[in-house]
Amino acid sequence: MRLFYKILFFLLSTLPTFGLNHIVGGELYVTRVAGNTYRIQLIYYYDALNYQEPPSNSPVPVAPSPPNIAEVCIYRKFNNVRVLTANLPRVSTSLIELSPNPCRTSEPPYAGFERIVYQTNVTLNPAIFTDLQGYYVVFQDYTRNTSVITNIGGRRGFTAYAEIPRTNSFINSNPVFSPLSTINICNGQTTTLDFSATDADGDQLVYSLVDLYDAIRTPRNPPPPVAPPPLPAVYPAPVPIVPWNTGFSALNAIPSDSGQPLSINSSTGLLTVNPARKGIYAFVVKCEEFRGGVKIGEVRRDIQLYVDECQSVIADPLVRIPLANNTFYQEGNILSISPEQFPENEIRIPVEAVVVPDRYRVRPVRFTLVAHNFSNNNPNIITLSPITVDYNTLTGVARATLRIPECLPEGLYEFTIFASNQQCPDEGIGSLKVKLQKGTRNSNEPPRLSIVSSSPAGIGAGSTVTATPKDTIEINFSARSPDTRSRDSLEILVAPVNFSLSEKNMQFVAQRKDVVNTSAKFTWLPDCSIIAENGQEEVFLVNFIAKRTRSGCFVAYDTIQIKFLLKDVYSHFEEFLPPNAFTPNGDGTGDRFQLSNLAPAPPTAPNGVPNPNLPLDNCLFQFKKISIYNRWGKVVFSSTDRNFAWDGTNQSSGVYYYLIEFTNKNYKGIVNLIR
Repeated sequence: MRLFYKILFFLLSTLPTFGLNHIVGGELYVTRVAGNTYRIQLIYYYDALNYQEPPSNSPVPVAPSPPNIAEVCIYRKFNNVRVLTANLPRVSTSLIELSPNPCRTSEPPYAGFERIVYQTNVTLNPAIFTDLQGYYVVFQDYTRNTSVITNIGGRRGFTAYAEIPRTNSFINSNPVFSPLSTINICNGQTTTLDFSATDADGDQLVYSLVDLYDAIRTPRNPPPPVAPPPLPAVYPAPVPIVPWNTGFSALNAIPSDSGQPLSINSSTGLLTVNPARKGIYAFVVKCEEFRGGVKIGEVRRDIQLYVDECQSVIADPLVRIPLANNTFYQEGNILSISPEQFPENEIRIPVEAVVVPDRYRVRPVRFTLVAHNFSNNNPNIITLSPITVDYNTLTGVARATLRIPECLPEGLYEFTIFASNQQCPDEGIGSLKVKLQKGTRNSNEPPRLSIVSSSPAGIGAGSTVTATPKDTIEINFSARSPDTRSRDSLEILVAPVNFSLSEKNMQFVAQRKDVVNTSAKFTWLPDCSIIAENGQEEVFLVNFIAKRTRSGCFVAYDTIQIKFLLKDVYSHFEEFLPPNAFTPNGDGTGDRFQLSNLAPAPPTAPNGVPNPNLPLDNCLFQFKKISIYNRWGKVVFSSTDRNFAWDGTNQSSGVYYYLIEFTNKNYKGIVNLIR
């Protein structure tokens, strides 16, 4: 951390001079060195983390901050005329850090701030500094870090202020405040801080809490240079006051719930406070010096304190399960739960943790559950929710809910509920051991699945549907629950037996899950792509299932099974035996060579009986063409019609050769033309 701030200091010292205003506060002293030589010292407290750029139309100029040179002016009280201007160079920078606190629940607005010292020696000529009313010394800058301050707000400036007597009659140095010992304190705890000062001349010192000083406004039109404009020749006294936020004042800069707001002992300079709540609080301690009963000077420390969260002494929480008649579950007893007493999926048992309210460090209660005789894993898991919950600040009661899964099996479950008040660094933890006996609900009634329409018509449960590669099969299903339950889930599923729908060109589209009813559609478009054998016959079993899930775990079904038979035409090449002669003599018998409409009819399955008809077309074999050749190889007849008939016109008797072409197969033979 210290290395970080050393790097930060280096970077800040090399920043370009544009508006970087993070003013925490400061103090101003005039100290006699020797003769008429005096040292003017400005201590400037600077927050490097909370800069806010003023808006473009702001009347406050943007000044480099922290400046490399601090302009300090001395004014005559009598007429507010400037009598001296001193430019103070920066001479040192150190870091004031927040004290460590392990109990912080959030990062503070800053980890500390810089203490920057500017000083130079000047001559206060006794021939000039003769005014009986004395003089005041002023330094101002334009932007406090009000974005993080609790008791003031808005865009406010800062004025460091001190008063000195005339030097022709007084040899005097301002009192100097003791170094800051800490900049953070605890809420809810009484703290005393030493804000006393030391006076080199032995003057009487009187302390008080007063208002914060703002900066006088300087117009921005035209825009100011990179450095703030010099203080005016005549100061527009009085110094402007920073207004307090509602509920705050100089005497209530840090409020208290215990009657101890920020106060100071006027004689000793000791601050005392018991803060009500955390925050960053700005305030001013004024130290006036008196000689012979006459006030001759004053200094002001404008500073901030960070009120921090700290450890509170709180008793362990009391964990309990409320029952009927304002009673509570007692350890060792069995808590019997019948699911029928609860809505479905709503087995909920209230759990309470009673804590002592901590008004200073309010932390939510954290619940945990530890299982003893079961594995508390998903999906059946006993849970507490929410895990962390705020308690009622009046009663100290934090409420959570023990959630019992509907699907948790019946049985005895033992577990412990823990509740932590999450105090720091020593949390208080309470516990309650529970034995819970869970019952189960009544069994689930099945849904009803039905076929509402089909093509072809008449398909029902147990039907056998025969189809060829040219058919279209369509079946529409409907499913309905026996009763209406908001926690039901109803759906229609399909389960083909030992095949996939897509490979057989089957489609199944189910509608969304519903509580009462739902529907689905089955479509089968068989085609030749699923035929692998001549005359293929194949049976497909498909189960259509209505599934009703009650409360997420109780499942019931209704099933319709349908048998689908796919049949392709048998093309009887094995039995094909065409006639080998014809006699075109006009007697009406064997006048033409043809291979269709002959007896007997083509077989529908292999039977080994010769058949003269052309093999029938199917998915594998389709007739394409017959060509008849003479003995010299010349085509004398051809046809693409499977019902062809050749009468041998213009051809002489003899042997002719033919080629019958099918897809995937050819057949060759001879035929005798006999006249």
